[in-house]
Amino acid sequence: ETLAAAIVFFPPAFVMGATFSHLVQSSKSGRRGVGQALALNTLGAALAPVVFGVLLLPSLGARLSVAALVTAYVALSAAVMTRRSPMRTAAQLSPLALLLLLPSLRFIQTPPGGRLLSYEEGVVASVAVIQEPDGERTLRVNNRFQMGGTAASRTELRQGHLPLLLHPHPQRALYLGLGSAITFRAAAAHRDLIAHGVELLPEVVRALPYFELPDPLTRWDDRRLTAFTADARRFIAASDAHYDVILADFFHPGRDGAGSLYTREHFLAVRERLATGGLFCQWLPLYQLDESTLRLIIRTFLEVFPHAHAFLMDERVQLPGLALIAAREPLAWDAHWYDRRVTDPALREHLSKLGMGDALRLFGLYAASPAQLRDYAGPGPLNTDNHPRVTFQAPRFTIRRDATGHGRLLALLDYHPPDAKTAIPGDSPQDTLFRESLNRYLTARNAYIRGLALDVEGRRDAAIDHYLTALRESDQFTLAYAQCLFLATRLAIDHRDDARNLLKRVIEARPDRPEAAAMLERIQSAP
Repeated sequence: ETLAAAIVFFPPAFVMGATFSHLVQSSKSGRRGVGQALALNTLGAALAPVVFGVLLLPSLGARLSVAALVTAYVALSAAVMTRRSPMRTAAQLSPLALLLLLPSLRFIQTPPGGRLLSYEEGVVASVAVIQEPDGERTLRVNNRFQMGGTAASRTELRQGHLPLLLHPHPQRALYLGLGSAITFRAAAAHRDLIAHGVELLPEVVRALPYFELPDPLTRWDDRRLTAFTADARRFIAASDAHYDVILADFFHPGRDGAGSLYTREHFLAVRERLATGGLFCQWLPLYQLDESTLRLIIRTFLEVFPHAHAFLMDERVQLPGLALIAAREPLAWDAHWYDRRVTDPALREHLSKLGMGDALRLFGLYAASPAQLRDYAGPGPLNTDNHPRVTFQAPRFTIRRDATGHGRLLALLDYHPPDAKTAIPGDSPQDTLFRESLNRYLTARNAYIRGLALDVEGRRDAAIDHYLTALRESDQFTLAYAQCLFLATRLAIDHRDDARNLLKRVIEARPDRPEAAAMLERIQSAP
């Protein structure tokens, strides 16, 4: 990146410096002298960001702004050399300036068969909405950063629901960072909840109608949802409102400015905006963090929220996400939490479609207790405004080609065996029974995730061993069973003996389920 930047910027910077030196030297022989020339140059440099960045770019767009800028430069130069009026010279050069409008400055890559639905240039970035060949829509900033889309709506809705479900009765929620706002839309499914969303780019807010979902519970035009265009840190610092739930979305730590959203000072400001009993959820993109930066962020979070728990976004390994969830006081739940929290049949049906239809699926996302997080983070420095370590550490990870997305996830899961005692601390028979079932579920989940990671690395035999371990650990964890059937279906195409052996092992691990036996019978009877 440094080499590419040098190739692009060094030649014009060199010529600009040489030109400036020449002009300063030439002004010595003029009537007004060097002082006035430097004063005019300084005034122009001070006005340029306002005129070009704040006025021209948003109102005219990049092409017209560049055309106007080049025309002005050429007109002034020609006027000086010919001693004619700059305005007259600009008028004469206007046909030439039209040539600058011919090339497109929209550097947007659309997939074959896809199309560009919306494109808007702003002061900070360009924002595009792209429709894929299959009809799914994605939000892209500067043609590089993909900020959500309808294809990932199931996962993004789960992000929005998780902290809301862990609060007994949220009435006001704040979402920091909107992107496609699908995570924000999850708030609409909860009755009696008023939600505010904060997004830095106004162009992103104007693009949100393109990401409407078919589920009537998540309508964007719900009057209980309000989006604000603001910087998240400044919004938190300036607001005097209090919220029952504050959710901070994925912030790419390697992007300019995002590291400030992981500092101790920001977390302290968020804590001041929590209502009594309020929850703060900070989502962490494990696929965009190395382990040392992850430990640094967790350590900083625990400095402000010492009672934090960790939850997974889902069981995927390609793009794993981790939620740090905390309040001012210790958090605890019980076996009947979900049934008390989700009393609306429509909401329960909606959550069931997302794989969050009961207490075991909700708390089956549990990853670590406060003590386990503290042990994992270990001693060390914090990320602060005066020492912005994340800002300098995180970009190094973005250029690595040898790092897997699941590396940090496995390191965290392997650090301690699953134990839901801190999350479900009750001693009633119901709590004890649920906790035992949950621990078996978590053990099976971790084995399944390790199997997925091995599968991604091409070690299928070892992956199958972990899937079978998950089958034996918990009859409630059904993903491992489905994964084994999926593998058997693929193996049956070219490796029928391997498919039969796999199904026999599945039947041995879970003889109470008939699907594997039925598939084995079909394979054996096939010609």
